[in-house]
Amino acid sequence: MTKDDYRKLKEEIESSGMSIRQYCLEHNLSLGNVYTAFNRMKGEELSLTVIDVPDSRRRIEMNLDGVHIQIEYEDESVLRKVIKGLSHVFSA
Repeated sequence: MTKDDYRKLKEEIESSGMSIRQYCLEHNLSLGNVYTAFNRMKGEELSLTVIDVPDSRRRIEMNLDGVHIQIEYEDESVLRKVIKGLSHVFSA
């Protein structure tokens, strides 16, 4: 299967309301191959750009699965706080 095939498959699985495991069982697909392909695709869906802006500030722009995040900061302590805050949210 090509990357486009796996992208379409991912959309089909998400719209089916089934888990990946259930979908693979019902459609006689290799669960391992599907997970491997999806994991490879994750890295492709992420773009990260660091931009220097006026006044000694920097801006990070990140696009992940269609979600756009932009953070402007003057020193790296702001980024540490954002990362720490997000890690607490997702570990809860």
